[in-house]
Amino acid sequence: MNDLEKFEESLRALKPRRPDSEAAERIQTHLREQRPPPAARKRLAPLAWAAAALAACVLISVLVRSVTQTPPRQPPLRTGSVPLPLRHVRLEPTLRVYRMALARSPEALDALLLEQAKTTLVRTRGSDILSPI
Repeated sequence: MNDLEKFEESLRALKPRRPDSEAAERIQTHLREQRPPPAARKRLAPLAWAAAALAACVLISVLVRSVTQTPPRQPPLRTGSVPLPLRHVRLEPTLRVYRMALARSPEALDALLLEQAKTTLVRTRGSDILSPI
């Protein structure tokens, strides 16, 4: 039998021991000191219930608001309409201009984007690449 087998045999022979009475009593007194008295727990219980009720009310109100809130109205889509010509010669590319064109029709928005692409992009010298002005 080598040293490792002896060591393993001694490990198998080990059994847990019960703590002596002094150690058990010290553990019990320590646990009693750490636990709040029942009166303190009774005083904190209503506060815990009130906090839980308040959190539930906030959660319910957020859910109700998200369900009942109506989405912003979108203008009705016009299908098959012909894009109207732009009234202005050159409009700056702003969100308002894009929304106005889209309110007329999707084709009007496409026409606006094509017109702005023609006027704001120029060919660079010696290249076929378009670049902004």
